[in-house]
Amino acid sequence: MGTIIGASICLDQIDESKVTIAQNGKRYLNISIVVNDKLDKYGKHVELSHSQTKEERDSKAKKKYLGSGNQIWPKVNLESWDNSQPVQPVQIAVAKNDNDLPF
Repeated sequence: MGTIIGASICLDQIDESKVTIAQNGKRYLNISIVVNDKLDKYGKHVELSHSQTKEERDSKAKKKYLGSGNQIWPKVNLESWDNSQPVQPVQIAVAKNDNDLPF
């Protein structure tokens, strides 16, 4: 089962020097998404920032904040969430496919 996160990025905060251009000419921005276990002062628990290079991380450079959001599915209640207990993995049963297709 997956998780859906709704978030917003402030386009005015994007550092154009962090935008890369792929061989196909499309522009990409690498971001980091952090899901916190506590709400911030705006009631959000997901933060988005520019991805940092190894050199930026090693020098403890300040992160460039881009936006925020919340997990919207499955719904979580952080006020009652006990993060001291480990999360148990979910077991998913996969049906055996006997149709002899090559993929």
